[in-house]
Amino acid sequence: MFMIENKLIKTKKTVPVKKSTDPKYNESFHFRLPQKCLNSASVILQVTASGGPNKDKAVGRVVFGSYMFVRGKPLEHWNEAVSSGHKQIRHWQKLTL
Repeated sequence: MFMIENKLIKTKKTVPVKKSTDPKYNESFHFRLPQKCLNSASVILQVTASGGPNKDKAVGRVVFGSYMFVRGKPLEHWNEAVSSGHKQIRHWQKLTL
């Protein structure tokens, strides 16, 4: 979910990984972000279970954004991505509930 000033701007979904106890995700996301919105924007990456009794149940999430929204590694990831132009940035992030 891509948000500016806590307003949902856009969502993107990955291809579901079915019948796996150890799913692998190799997805990239691109959002156009005006320079003036850098401090008020955030991206929420959320993993959900699909199917069965846990359909659409959140398994975990990580929030990326400016210092207004996050600290630590997600903030470092955000700053690196914002300053790198169109270069792809990859980092492992912990999911929390």
